[in-house]
Amino acid sequence: MKSDLNKWQGIEQEFRVGISSVSERYNPKECAIKLFNALNGYRFFDARPAIIYSRNHDGLMRNGSRIYICHSLLEIATPECRNAFEMLRYDKASEFYMQLAVEALNEQLNEQEEGSDKKFKIQCWKANTELKPEFTRGTHENYSVDVRRFKKEGEFKKECLIPFLILKPIFFGAGGYVSEGVSGSIKEMMEEARYVISPKAMITRRVYGGGGRKHSLFSIKGISNLRIHVDSGEGLRSEVARLLNNAITSYVIQAIESGKIDKVDGIENPIDTFRAISRNIEGEWKIMLENGDRVSALDYLNSFYISAIEDLFDEREQSYWDVYALRTFKELHEKLEQGLYEDSFVFGRIEWLMKLHVIENEIEGFDYDGGEEEKKICACFDFSNLGEHDLYETVADEMGVERILSEGDIGEALLYPPGNSRALVRTALVEEIKRFQPENLIVRWNRIVNPPTRDEEIDFDELDGWDEDRIKSKIEETKKFARG
Repeated sequence: MKSDLNKWQGIEQEFRVGISSVSERYNPKECAIKLFNALNGYRFFDARPAIIYSRNHDGLMRNGSRIYICHSLLEIATPECRNAFEMLRYDKASEFYMQLAVEALNEQLNEQEEGSDKKFKIQCWKANTELKPEFTRGTHENYSVDVRRFKKEGEFKKECLIPFLILKPIFFGAGGYVSEGVSGSIKEMMEEARYVISPKAMITRRVYGGGGRKHSLFSIKGISNLRIHVDSGEGLRSEVARLLNNAITSYVIQAIESGKIDKVDGIENPIDTFRAISRNIEGEWKIMLENGDRVSALDYLNSFYISAIEDLFDEREQSYWDVYALRTFKELHEKLEQGLYEDSFVFGRIEWLMKLHVIENEIEGFDYDGGEEEKKICACFDFSNLGEHDLYETVADEMGVERILSEGDIGEALLYPPGNSRALVRTALVEEIKRFQPENLIVRWNRIVNPPTRDEEIDFDELDGWDEDRIKSKIEETKKFARG
């Protein structure tokens, strides 16, 4: 029996929060905490809360996601998802959770400010940078990796993955304005701002390693469950773009693990190339290789990656969404080779082109202050707004943007963890322990700990296979948490 193309994965998304008034001052961390608290108090139709357990503004959500405050930003990390389609559902659910938090908090503020002259609303954006790219927020992609197969002669096969990560923004960049090297006023930054394929590329400083705010392209993390951590991910709104990004990346990793990608020609000065690709919104992308050859980026992707993915597909069981993802990616690749950047099939599925099309053609009826360029910049940021100024949702249907998810897909992802997953057992254990010990737990991805001595601990390391009987057996271990 053939193995499938599933690859466990997840996304950590930091959200920018702010207010709708330029005349009022606000503290970003206080704003993030208020949003966390608003969601912490939210109840669904079944009376179960959105956040089933929290400690020091670090919470576990009912669908298995984690929500927490990170460097004054509110961050949601999806549950462990077994493939790109499942990942898309939970990434979209994170957007909906933030929308719920914003709506709930604004209702509270309206009640508090009734009769007051101060009128403003909380806003939330799924944007990776400000105009000044040093002010950054992460979209971190995580993919499980087989440590035995991702190594060659004792070393991680990083060199096989690096070129793909450098070039993938051509297809999966979120697009946006940045103002490089300008540290003056907002007006000066807006005057110098330029549209780029990937704002995140402009602040990436090194290829590999590190964490926190070191802005690497990627790193490899974990102990028992090793994962590739793509620090340079994109905060995407388009369902097709998110699905393709995660699907094609997971296929590349599997092709490396299987040996179908064993050696690629290195790219000279990869970080400089990453930024140069992002600055080029005209197309005809060229890259310099370490061997001195100057080649087409699209030809390079086809030679080293697309052909290997096709070989991988020949050996594996394919789902409907696997077939869809590869077919769509190849069609986009073909159209980009032909220079058809304004083809509706292309800009309807490549987000940076979609966003560029919107700000060039679809904002005449929107009320923005300032000149034409300022209007485009404001509209670009509203494309990532998850509140009442959500430009993406306003224009998506008018443009005929393809929707992949049904309301049922999103609703299920809001309410429940992925089936038989580690997230499912994690939420079940927490809800059981809460019945007799409602406070002071440390909840991690793969264990629950009872401080301060940590003598009581439950581990659940496996990502899959958590059926009803196995969960019941694991719940028996929660008795050790009961207080006498």
